[in-house]
Formats: sequence, structure tokens, C-alpha cells
Amino acid sequence: MKHFINLKSFILLFLGAISLVSCDLSNDENNTINTSIVDVIKANPNLSSLVAALEENPESNLLNSLSSFGSYTVLAPNNAAFDEFLNGAALSDIPAADLEALLLNHIILTQANAATFVSANENGVFYAKTAGSILIGDERSYLNIFFDVVDDVLSFNGEANVIQANLVADNGYVHIVDKVIKIPSIVDFVVADSRFSSLLGALTAPGQPDFPTILSTPNGTAPAPFTVFAPVNEAFTALETVPTGEELTKVLQHHVIAEENIFINQISTGLESPATLEGDILTFRIQNGFGFIEDGSGNTDAKFISENLDIQAKNGIIHAIDKVLIPNLDN
Repeated sequence: MKHFINLKSFILLFLGAISLVSCDLSNDENNTINTSIVDVIKANPNLSSLVAALEENPESNLLNSLSSFGSYTVLAPNNAAFDEFLNGAALSDIPAADLEALLLNHIILTQANAATFVSANENGVFYAKTAGSILIGDERSYLNIFFDVVDDVLSFNGEANVIQANLVADNGYVHIVDKVIKIPSIVDFVVADSRFSSLLGALTAPGQPDFPTILSTPNGTAPAPFTVFAPVNEAFTALETVPTGEELTKVLQHHVIAEENIFINQISTGLESPATLEGDILTFRIQNGFGFIEDGSGNTDAKFISENLDIQAKNGIIHAIDKVLIPNLDN
């Protein structure tokens, strides 16, 4: 597939300080720092459970990485958050790979203080890249985290609130949060992001298939992974009539491609998608640096929302769009 250079650049911009590059945590022994993120965490007695989690699997090298020269933001669950998450279990009860994946989900690969997240939010950006990743075919894709500001409180994935911000280290920031943040599925993002509340209402409407369960299918288990083209609330408001019943089912299925994780840089003019769950295909075009979708009924003006592309979940990818896609309902 051809690369979609112009639209891809919108992702990498990510409003300057939040712009993230997909890379592994690294340990650069040629650079030294005075106060590291690990020093900040260890100095706070309310983060002793996080320290224990980082020390539980020394082979992960997370402690060394976060002690070294780099640029990180760590969302640090406090002890009460770990107590709630473990619910009486021990850290050693969690498989090492699962614990490492969970911790990576709390590390953002750039330095961002609270004001940076607030500024990004005000400019329509709601997602950042974490150090967590999933394997798509033979390529690794870095997971997103959703952030929002509600009643002056910065939150992540709709579940963890920042209770103490801007603990400063030489290699980044630590923000203490009140929950352990689970690795998000497509459904988790749709639930967390209020701009998708109309979509969520449609997916859970009476008489519909159990879309939340379907779209929570783990990566690597058919029909996951999914590519979901997610209309924002204004897209539903613009409809003359919101479909119901079997027609709504077909409309919703027309937004989902199964067993595919299609990145925006794989899209080019004239490209046809694999069949959606409903059965029709989608056709893409690039115009003036923006991506558009032609749906099954021939509408050509559904546009990718450029600030929120490639929202990577653990079982697929979401692209926010500004119109509801309508299949060919005459078939």
C-alpha cells in the first residue's frame, strides 16, 4: 500500500511537546543524570508498591531505563491504587510478562507536565503514545492512552485521576494517579472518550448484537484485531434520522473491519478496504492532506479527524471520523 505522508504528519505533530516517537525504552550509559524518575518514585513512601512492581521483574530493565538519560512521563499509581488492583493477591501472582506490559502502559515516551496535557486537550488532542505495545503481524504497534480534563482534574483512560502532578526529575515527570490503569481495548476507549458517547449508545441500543463483547475480543483471536471508523457525536446529530433495529446493526457493522489493524499511513487514494462486518467495502481518497471515506451507499464526504488518528488499543485501532458511514441498504 502507498504511504499517506501528509495525513501521517498530523499524528507526529501532536502539538509539539506531546509529539511521540514509537521507540523502546533505552538505557544510555553515556549520559548521567542527578535525579531520575526512579529517585523521585523511591523518595515517595506512598509509591512503595510501584517500586515493588518495578523491582518484581528485574529482567524487564524498567528500573534501569527510568534511571537513565531519556524523556519520559510516568503515571504512578499510589499504594491504595495497587491495593485495590491486587485485591489481596501478591505481585508475584501476576505473570512477569503481564506485569511488565501493565507497567509499560503507565509510561509515556516524552516529557509532559500537566499543563502540556491541558493545552493539548484544548486543541483537540486526546491521545498519547505509551511504551506499551502489541504485535500486529510481524510489526510492533505502540498503544495509546486517552487523557481528558474534567472539572479541572486530569484523567487517563477515563479511570485514573491525577492526584499529584508535576513531580520533576531530570529525565521527565511523575504524575501520581489513584488507579492502576488497565491496558485499553477498543471498547475501553469508546467508553472513556465522551466524543463517542452517541456511538456507545448505538452499540448498546436494545436489540443490537453484543457489540461491546465482540469488540473486546483479544488480539490474535478471530475476529480481532479490528479497524474501527468511529463517528463522533456531531456525526450522529447530523443524521436526519438515526437508524434503529436491523438497519442500525448494518450501519454499525459498516464501520468495522475484522482481522485488520489498518494504520493511516497504509491508506491512499483509490484504496479499497476489505469487506466491513456488514459486507460492503469502503474506498479512500486523499485531498489537500486530509483523508476521506466513500461508504457503501456512495457518500464521499466522511473525513478523518486529523488530530486523533491511529488510536491503538490492545485489540485493534480506531480512527475518529466526522460522518456516519451508511452501507448500501438496498442489498
